[in-house]
Amino acid sequence: MPRKEASVRVAVTKKLNEYLDHGLVWFSVPATPYSRRGVPDILGLWGGQAFAIELKSSTGETTPLQRLFAERWTEAGGWYAVVRGSDDLRQLLDRFEEKWGSLD
Repeated sequence: MPRKEASVRVAVTKKLNEYLDHGLVWFSVPATPYSRRGVPDILGLWGGQAFAIELKSSTGETTPLQRLFAERWTEAGGWYAVVRGSDDLRQLLDRFEEKWGSLD
């Protein structure tokens, strides 16, 4: 059964919250009529590294505006990830831990 974006959001935010005592700061970007289209669901900062996370269901695809944002974000030096489930989240956390060390 495909994983819904809402369940991905719950898993990702729960895991990110485990890093709060280790200097990570993050926030959700709500979609409103006044929001800039293409901006990812989560933005954050850890150890001076800005990151952006676009949450998708297991079958969800990014839009052209999301891909444009990702390109510009990474060109500016930020990390960008599309997270569809635990494997994608683990890859992102591995990047964090490679740079800043394990939480253990």
